[in-house]
Amino acid sequence: MSNNYSRPLVNRLGSTDLQELQQARADKYNLVSNLKIATDESTPQQIAHKIIQQLF
Repeated sequence: MSNNYSRPLVNRLGSTDLQELQQARADKYNLVSNLKIATDESTPQQIAHKIIQQLF
């Protein structure tokens, strides 16, 4: 993700800092989320299918 100009924090923070930021935000994300989708080792198409399954 480095050199991703649409995501400035990625360029400023190292991987350890990004992991810490994700951990700090995790409770807030979980509080407001309606869906939880496991995306590990899934293609974008598989993720889209999982989302559609949970919505309908």
